[in-house]
Amino acid sequence: MKKLGLMVCTNSSIDYLDFDFDVKVIRSMVIMGDKEYIDYEELTAPEFYEMLDKNPNIVPRTSMASTGTMLEAYEKLRDQGCDTILFITISSKMSGIYDNAVMASRMVEGVDVRVFDSKSVGYIESKMVFKAHEGYVAGKSIDEIIKDLEFIRDNNKIYFAVNDLKFLIKNGRLSNAAGFMANMLKIKP
Repeated sequence: MKKLGLMVCTNSSIDYLDFDFDVKVIRSMVIMGDKEYIDYEELTAPEFYEMLDKNPNIVPRTSMASTGTMLEAYEKLRDQGCDTILFITISSKMSGIYDNAVMASRMVEGVDVRVFDSKSVGYIESKMVFKAHEGYVAGKSIDEIIKDLEFIRDNNKIYFAVNDLKFLIKNGRLSNAAGFMANMLKIKP
């Protein structure tokens, strides 16, 4: 049986789930003021929120992993005996990680790299990793596994609400006028 290497983005929430198989997590950088942290490794969610509580003027930002980081991960998985690598990424409409992953996949030799755009963020990415592992264990081909992931992607939706709009306004995701109106009307998008 061919060996499948699984990869996922840090924003998949996989770090908060229990599982007993190998997954390479590609970490983003979290920028808090003038300091950078490797997501989850150097800054956990509770620490992140504590920093926001202590300094409400701080505007958190993220920085995606580089093409070089992904290329290194591909090469490491190849060197560990993986014939195929499946990297499930955050939505290409939310981040450039997908594009970087595709670019890196063209640079690596000796392994079949498939980059899959989850078109989502958060738990759905983790659900896809679990489904891919399940398909691999069941002996499915990579094309069959990707077909299963396409079904999940196309038949699931994520809804969320934000409690406070200030960070959306500060990061420019929401205009000042829209934020003012939403706050005045107590709308939580």
